[in-house]
Amino acid sequence: MQRDLQKVKNGQLLSPVLIVRGNGRLGLPAIIADGYHRVCASYHLSENELIPCRIIDYPGVPTTWTSPTSS
Repeated sequence: MQRDLQKVKNGQLLSPVLIVRGNGRLGLPAIIADGYHRVCASYHLSENELIPCRIIDYPGVPTTWTSPTSS
């Protein structure tokens, strides 16, 4: 986290955080796959900091849900 804070102080942009999209209906939580310390450093500076992210899906898990009654 200290390295990330120093980068921000030096005006350097941090790499995006990698998030694996969760699926509440299947009980799968969203996971920070890479960048936990960047999130901590950002929060340390301000809890309202914008954090660049990339979101991917669990392999083989549906990302959309259709109601059985919709047609």
